[in-house]
Amino acid sequence: MHSRTINFSKSKQRQRGTVLITAVIFMIVLMLLGISLVGSTSSDEKMARNARDADVAFAAAEAALRDAELQITGAYQWPYKPVSLYLFDTSCSNGLCDSTSAPPATQIDLLDFFGASAPASNSVAIGTVTTSPAIANVLDQPRYLIELVCSSLGTQTGSTCGKVFRITAQAHGRLPNTKVVLQEIYLPSDFVN
Repeated sequence: MHSRTINFSKSKQRQRGTVLITAVIFMIVLMLLGISLVGSTSSDEKMARNARDADVAFAAAEAALRDAELQITGAYQWPYKPVSLYLFDTSCSNGLCDSTSAPPATQIDLLDFFGASAPASNSVAIGTVTTSPAIANVLDQPRYLIELVCSSLGTQTGSTCGKVFRITAQAHGRLPNTKVVLQEIYLPSDFVN
């Protein structure tokens, strides 16, 4: 009988090399998956933060609209004293704009109420007139302008221009790049032209 010796050492070395290469490739794939998950989670968090910030800015702008309504009706004081139409002018002083004779040079909703140039700089911060409380967790307090405009809503018999109020509010969230602009036409039930 012949005994045959088989040399397993070269075969084992080849197997160890193959296992090592396979393990390294597997580790690289796992690392890439981990990095991908971290990036995905990070972008999801950014999207959620931006959506939350937009909600905060929207709520602040909505509060500014309600504050302007209080100013128009005078409901923030007793006895109620509605805003006088004589206070409205074309320069928008005190946040009251008269746009009945001619529209402003630039649409009010396109102006930056937080800037330094008139008429946008004449906008009113929430609570300035009505002493409403400040809004928490925002970059700047929301601001608004009240325009007196012509509309068919407030038209009485024989009149060509029914005067109504157009309120434009702007607000930031916590971040400077989050800005919301809201606008509404407001005609109090007891308002007479």
